[in-house]
Amino acid sequence: MRTPYSTLFDQEASKDEVNDARYEVLEEIAEAKHERDDKTYFLEVWQKIEEATLIAYKQGDYELYDFMKNNWELMKLHAEKNPVQRKRLQP
Repeated sequence: MRTPYSTLFDQEASKDEVNDARYEVLEEIAEAKHERDDKTYFLEVWQKIEEATLIAYKQGDYELYDFMKNNWELMKLHAEKNPVQRKRLQP
């Protein structure tokens, strides 16, 4: 099974496959928000979305670019509003 990010940019993917991939990306965003205390996971998903956004722009798929950019910006806003709580070390 291809990752949703590779499906989004597969020239041979059907419209249904692309729509399913977009839904999977949104699910990953929701999971990242839910798991926001795990900073590594959150940043990994954020980086994938940023990369996918740049690829969409370079390929001239402006509809997909807007879709990905909006998701990336939502995650950025979420991260700013909900910073990861760092645990203090006990002496």
